[in-house]
Amino acid sequence: MTTPTLDEKRAELNRIVALSLKGESTKEDDDLYITYSADIRDAKNAKTAKITELKALIKDNEIVIAELFNHAELKAAGYSKTPKVADEGANEEYPYPSNGNEVLLKFVPQKSGEKPFELKQGRIYEPLNGKGTKPFGQSVRTPLKNYGVSQEKLMEITTPYGKTYFETTEGQAELAAILEVAKVKTKAEA
Repeated sequence: MTTPTLDEKRAELNRIVALSLKGESTKEDDDLYITYSADIRDAKNAKTAKITELKALIKDNEIVIAELFNHAELKAAGYSKTPKVADEGANEEYPYPSNGNEVLLKFVPQKSGEKPFELKQGRIYEPLNGKGTKPFGQSVRTPLKNYGVSQEKLMEITTPYGKTYFETTEGQAELAAILEVAKVKTKAEA
């Protein structure tokens, strides 16, 4: 008879626990449970001791991981020597052409949890991070949803420059585009 592996002992422990929960375990099962539990605990303690010993050996001999494993081995094990590069645009400011333009709309938070909001001249026509074809590819921010319900309401967060600009032909076209983007569509409309 061959000695069971640790995985086989764990499987047997699970079987014994299931029997015990049903009240069907025998004295032999209980003895086997005690023996296998001790074997698994001893194996875990031996492994922990070996790891501690190896760590000390590595530290004392100034061994680095690249001396133990090559890149292919690390990659096959799910590790990589090179850090992953964040996606373009993640946590960095995209240089929108409108970045230097005047601010048309500005929302200053009045309550805790609200976020400030600014919309610059021309931004409404620019796709998110310069990609895509849809104007204003960004998600519509809450202040724009709340104040963009009508032209009168939008004027509450319009800057002095924005009020002057919206009186021009070009400004009226941009105002219409802003109000169109600000419309919140219900699920039925989408």
